[in-house]
Parts: sequence; C-alpha cells; structure tokens
Amino acid sequence: RLINPSINIDTINERLNMIDFFIKAPEIRNTLRGYLRQTADLERIISRMSLNRCAPKEFASLGITLSYIPKIRNLIYNLEKYNLPLSATSCEINDKLKTLADFSVLVTEISEALKDEQDLPNKPGIYNFIRDGYNAQLDHLHNIQKNQRSVTPQICKKTGQISKKGETIVCLPNKVIVEIE
Repeated sequence: RLINPSINIDTINERLNMIDFFIKAPEIRNTLRGYLRQTADLERIISRMSLNRCAPKEFASLGITLSYIPKIRNLIYNLEKYNLPLSATSCEINDKLKTLADFSVLVTEISEALKDEQDLPNKPGIYNFIRDGYNAQLDHLHNIQKNQRSVTPQICKKTGQISKKGETIVCLPNKVIVEIE
C-alpha cells in the first residue's frame, strides 16, 4: 500500500499479518497469482465504461474477471486443504471476501451476449459486438444497418400517400422530407 501508507500500528500489523499469511501458504499464493494474471483492471474498465469509451474486448474482460471472484473466495475459504485454519487469514482478507458480491448472473449474461472473443473489436465506438440471436430487436436493427440501401426504399414505399395537415413522409436514401402544412 505504497499509495496509502499508514502510521496506525493496528493497520500496519493487519497488513503484516496479510503478508505473513501468504508467506505461510505458498500454494495459495501461487494459485492466487495465477488467477490474478487472468483478470483485468476492474477500476480501469469501469472508468472507461462510465466515460462510454470501453472497447468490446474490455467488456468481455469484465466478465472474465468477475468470474474469478468465486474461485478466489473458494481458494481462501478452503484453507483446510492446505492444512491452515481459517483463522490464519487476516481479518481484512475475510472482510473483503465477505463484501464481494456474487456476479455469476452478470458473468453469464455477458458471455451469452457477446460475440466470441476473437470476433470482438479492440476499439471503443464499435457497436456490432452483440451475438446474433441474443436479442431480436437488436438483430432487427443490425439487419437494417447491414441492408440499409435495400431497406430504406421499402420504408419510403410503406409510408404511402399523405393528404392531411401535419402528416410527414421521410425518404432517407434521397434525403427528402415532405410535410403538409
């Protein structure tokens, strides 16, 4: 915690206890390192999402990262496998683990919604990254976008004639708007 050093002796001791725990449990430390290598920087992703600058691959990384929370929790809570009592963990680790929510529903939703990772763009502002068949309304909009030239004349034809005050016809391919005043 170089960013936030403490002068409180209890806080310092708690942090030292966390270090001591991971020194005494190298298997847990190594497994945890492996898990953390597979995760992304959640703060960064959430910040980019809030600014509407999140690339689709980062959105996929959010799902992957959240999927590791139960694995990390189970690793720490199954200490008897490593011949360590649960009391060997520091209070701070236990408190942090208890506050972590279960994101399994969100993880499932993200994995079902997104296209396969190799098909995801790595740039923000690209919006066609939702899997076909995930949402009928989105599929319809994607179809319109893909077939824009052939669909828009049909939309103009479907409008038909207008004859009353306030009625409007919009023809996108020709960039024409007709309104009766």
